[in-house]
Amino acid sequence: MNKNNGSLFFEYVNEFLHLYLPRQQGRSPHTVKSYGDCLSLFRRYAKDVRGISIFKLNFTEVNRDFILGFLEWLSSDSGGVRADSPSTRNQRLACIKSYMRFSADKNVSLSSLALQVRRVPPCKAQKPAIQAMSEKAIAAILRQPPNTRMGLRDRTFMILLYDSGARVSEIINLNVGDL
Repeated sequence: MNKNNGSLFFEYVNEFLHLYLPRQQGRSPHTVKSYGDCLSLFRRYAKDVRGISIFKLNFTEVNRDFILGFLEWLSSDSGGVRADSPSTRNQRLACIKSYMRFSADKNVSLSSLALQVRRVPPCKAQKPAIQAMSEKAIAAILRQPPNTRMGLRDRTFMILLYDSGARVSEIINLNVGDL
């Protein structure tokens, strides 16, 4: 190990996956597997795209640009891998950040690198357009309460919720004077 944070990047992976995540953080086996998959993809990116063997990849090489390149690689279908959605890329970024924090706790000289990686912004995900219900569907829902006093009350609340766009908690907190 040299003075310049020359620790190998994958030096702490075994302890991270098998001790830290499940035993100290209480993460589920699914989370541990997901983090292991992420680090495997990271290794593949380093080897196939950057041309760096896992036996030569140092923490000093894993900087902001390296991480951004990894995220970009995940967004394409490079190497026969299906392109990841923004939310999946964000999960993988969280894994790398978590591993870097863990590694910095193990080796304080890695703290500045962990802080640099921490500042990598998450991918922006497009929010899906909200599909409105058809008038026919709404009419069918509003016909459900029976023609009783309680049914009329329920239908009134349903119409109020629909027309106002209010939350149920907001409707519950209404007073007669508010109407």
